[in-house]
Amino acid sequence: MHHPEVVEIPLFPLPDAVLFPGQALPLHIFEPRYRDMTAAALSGDRLLAVGLLRPGYEATYFTRQAPVHPLVGIGRILHAQCLPDGRYNLLLQGSARARIENEVDGQTYRVARAETCPTTQDLDAAGRARVRTDLEHALSSPASGVCRKLFSQGLALLRDAVDLETCVNLLAGALPVAGEVRQRLLERDSLAARATLLHRTLFDLVAARGTDYLNRPPSGLN
Repeated sequence: MHHPEVVEIPLFPLPDAVLFPGQALPLHIFEPRYRDMTAAALSGDRLLAVGLLRPGYEATYFTRQAPVHPLVGIGRILHAQCLPDGRYNLLLQGSARARIENEVDGQTYRVARAETCPTTQDLDAAGRARVRTDLEHALSSPASGVCRKLFSQGLALLRDAVDLETCVNLLAGALPVAGEVRQRLLERDSLAARATLLHRTLFDLVAARGTDYLNRPPSGLN
């Protein structure tokens, strides 16, 4: 989805999941409404939209009114395992970002009408090289605990000449931080803005030693 387009797509609201283009997301489906959603997706184009539930969603979780951030990730089901009791294990591959315009009634699950939001490519070759250098510097910082493996894998991605946007998205999706922090990264419309916020977040993780950062946003964010 390289150009904006309007799609009608099943919406899967989740409390901590944020799906970036290129990211692989394992899911376990057990609620009846989302079993219906999965069956419909598998019989169609295999696409789902993953939306992060807003804070305070708990009181309305089982309704269509549970608040969801309007910027969502669209993914394609790569693998589906239907268990004997009707539950599913899925592997979803992120393919696009989209902004919800409204929701459509008529199903047991939520369905969104949304417009895809391609990332603005606002970095020239020199800018991309500079971003790679900055991210390598951040990922070369001493890391501990859950960050050590992430930093090592991130360096490998950058040094293997993987496309910069893919690197940024995979790193953002793997950050061991609260969903609201990853959501802010997903909402950055340009590659430069997303990479800048990722760079700042990585240094905040190092400063916090990867321990007390899980539930607060990066410094300086509204």
